Amino acid sequence: MLCSFFILSWYSSTVNDCALITETWYTKKHQDTLVGIPNDTLFRRDRLRGKGGGVCAYVRSSISCSVFVPGVGAQSRVNDVEILWLDCTLHDCHYFVACCYHPPKPKYNYSVLLMFCLVILITLIVCIVMLSL
Repeated sequence: MLCSFFILSWYSSTVNDCALITETWYTKKHQDTLVGIPNDTLFRRDRLRGKGGGVCAYVRSSISCSVFVPGVGAQSRVNDVEILWLDCTLHDCHYFVACCYHPPKPKYNYSVLLMFCLVILITLIVCIVMLSL
């Protein structure tokens, strides 16, 4: 947690609008009020079992942003793939942001992660095309 403190202290002193963090080790025991950053919104996807892992995103509060849940699997959990999708709007531009942790020895087949990301990207492209019509 000490390393996290220094990283988050550095980030809060920069002009960046977003920080994506992997290997947070956050659990439900870590309250947002303890790991949050003033003027930022914290989005988390904690590992449900076992230690390590987990991803989160700190996004400046001035940016319109929400969690995006793709229509693949419950809460975008496909064979323990740890991925957090965000739907953000900044200066009238729409962005989809993903923060993913791929462990050294995953419990899923590597091709599952690639296929999952490919399906999501194709879905996003279709959505963007449909919105532009």
